[in-house]
Amino acid sequence: MYIHMDEVARVVDETGMRAVLGYGMIEGLNEEPDVKLKSREVFVKNGTVLEREGLRPCMPRISAASCSREFLTRVKEMAERDGCRIHIHVLENDDELQLMKKSLWHVLQSIY
Repeated sequence: MYIHMDEVARVVDETGMRAVLGYGMIEGLNEEPDVKLKSREVFVKNGTVLEREGLRPCMPRISAASCSREFLTRVKEMAERDGCRIHIHVLENDDELQLMKKSLWHVLQSIY
C-alpha cells in the first residue's frame, strides 16, 4: 500500500494472487494533496490492476487522524466516481481514539 504499486500489481498478476492494491495517502506527507490525489487517480484508472479478476484498485491507507475533512471528502468522491474501495485506518491506538472522540467523529459521520 505504500510505494511502487505498479510493480506490485505486475507481480501479483503474474503470480495469480488476489489483492486490493493502491498507494497509501497521508495528507501533506512528502507530496501536495493535489499531486497525491492525481497520482492515485492515475493508478486506479491505468488498468494495471484491472487486467484480471481478483485484482482491485483502492484508495488505501488513509489515516483519519492525518487527513482533513476536505481531503477525505475528495478521496470519497474519487472512489465513488471510479468505482473503487477506500481503505481507512481509524482507532489504531488510544491516542487516535481520543482524537476521534474530540474532533473527527463528526467528520467521518458526515462523509461516510
